[in-house]
Amino acid sequence: MTDQPFPYYDDTFNHTRLRTFNGDHLTLPGASQVVQLHRHQKAGVWRILQTPNTLLAHVVGAGKTYTMVAAAEHKKDNTLTFEELGVDRIFVDEAHYFKNLFYLAKMTRIAGLPQTASERAFDMYLKVRHVQSMNSGGGVVFATGTPIANSMAEMFTMQRYLQPDDLKKRNLHHFDWWAATFGEPVTAMELSPDGAGYRLNTRFARFINVPELMQIFRQSADVQAAAMLNLPGPKLDSEKPADAVPNLSSSRRQGW
Repeated sequence: MTDQPFPYYDDTFNHTRLRTFNGDHLTLPGASQVVQLHRHQKAGVWRILQTPNTLLAHVVGAGKTYTMVAAAEHKKDNTLTFEELGVDRIFVDEAHYFKNLFYLAKMTRIAGLPQTASERAFDMYLKVRHVQSMNSGGGVVFATGTPIANSMAEMFTMQRYLQPDDLKKRNLHHFDWWAATFGEPVTAMELSPDGAGYRLNTRFARFINVPELMQIFRQSADVQAAAMLNLPGPKLDSEKPADAVPNLSSSRRQGW
């Protein structure tokens, strides 16, 4: 027999002393001066910072939300930023997911230009510019099969990511200047949205000065179209699409 009367119980359940948490020492830099945390809230913040997972089982009205916000802000202050990670080169596959990058323009009434901006694209733009600042303007690789799909502004966006210096030295880094050089607004009669009639509408629908634009664009863009690569793939019987009518037997037609 052992000296301990209940070794299994002690080893399994009676071996831990619950820790108490005191967050009085927390200064919470950057926190709002309007909201002053109570002592139990600071203790909750310190518990969150010191333990893997936490349940704030506080009564309604005890300020659980403020406790979690304060802990999240404190953790953010103690985590590595992107700049501190030491990333010196970025490879982005499916780069078309980052084409909704904000831009400033006076051409607000011209159709065919994107009117949305995504935080995902802006976040990528900040990371790209940081890496480029460390590599004399380089260090970024994008890959996509659809660099330009919906609007002319998408080419400008790709150049903003990959050729900011080339655009700036040609005074093309503002969209209005770029669009005036390489785009032509076209005004034509179009069906109105309600279908009740027609209206004059102006949209960017045509590139101009294409050789000059491609001379700049191709300095960073490795363009490889399907016709240029002759990749292996299934062949069409007549080398072009054709309508096909299924030949159904009479018994199958009767079954329908």
